[in-house]
Amino acid sequence: MDAREERGRQLASVAQIKRVGRRWAVPSQTSASERYLVDVEGAACTCPDYEERRGTCKHQHAVLFWIAWGRDVGADGTVTETITLKRKTYGQPCWSTYNASQVHEREYVERLLAALCAGLVQPPYTPGRGSKPLPIADVVFAVILKVFTTLSSRRAQSDLRESAARGNIRTVGHFNAISKFLADPASTPILTSLIEESAAPMRMIENGQYAIDSTGFSTVTYDRWFDQKHGKLQARHQWVKLHLMAGTATHAITAARVTSEGDCPQLPTLLARTRMHHDVRECSADKAYSSVENHDVLESFGIEAFIHSRSTRWSTPRPRCGRATSSSSRSTKSGFSRAITPAATSKRSSRC
Repeated sequence: MDAREERGRQLASVAQIKRVGRRWAVPSQTSASERYLVDVEGAACTCPDYEERRGTCKHQHAVLFWIAWGRDVGADGTVTETITLKRKTYGQPCWSTYNASQVHEREYVERLLAALCAGLVQPPYTPGRGSKPLPIADVVFAVILKVFTTLSSRRAQSDLRESAARGNIRTVGHFNAISKFLADPASTPILTSLIEESAAPMRMIENGQYAIDSTGFSTVTYDRWFDQKHGKLQARHQWVKLHLMAGTATHAITAARVTSEGDCPQLPTLLARTRMHHDVRECSADKAYSSVENHDVLESFGIEAFIHSRSTRWSTPRPRCGRATSSSSRSTKSGFSRAITPAATSKRSSRC
């Protein structure tokens, strides 16, 4: 860096440079009231140094530093740096295929949904008072289509009538039938079975690699109580967690469960449901699923575990669920030894 470039860098860090049309106004270091105009595109400046040498002056260097830094200096001397982050984009390998899938997405969803619901078994009907129940396949179709379109039960009626005209369902029930089905606990195994069945064809693409995780969300119900300390009514929404296992290649959900329980005990159940349709050879999870029982279950099926180890100050690990065991015996588990870091291994061995 030559002397003019260094002085330009110093000038850009302390001076207030402003843009005037296509040029930049740079204050003079010798006279505070004087400004020089720098043309970056034309590589010119109105200062005496440039007019005499016809070379790059310190004012031009100052403008280049100012542009490169993306800085703005306030009147009080505070410096604001603007950092432009480029959004990561993904190109489409075939736009014609992508456009066709988006244009025909709705009809594909209805066609696949009708095929899934066609395999549902109609519950036995006991004659009695009231109207005859609707076909279970039509009710489930209406419920899932209503959720897919994000419409209310009433507004979804016109879409259901159009789907019935296309032959996807036989009857369109009352809009209250959708709400009654969703409120019925018996609907849970039906919907979870459809989730598992819809992901079954993806087992040839997954290559045996699956992951488990969870997410929490609030419900529309909440608890209310009177707070004696603050003397006012308090309310708190109830929270539940969605636990799921999915393929790492297609991101298709292979098993799901909604509960208020923790993450760790859910792995054996989700793994058992996934193995009904998929060949699981690897399982990835965060440290919330790192327990003795979970590693034993994965090892019993010959599944390699990629699970982060828990950081603990105890010589004997104390997992969230299950019994405790020595760190030396756990490190010999295939998969668990792959999951922990070398630093964690050295720390554990030094504590034993």
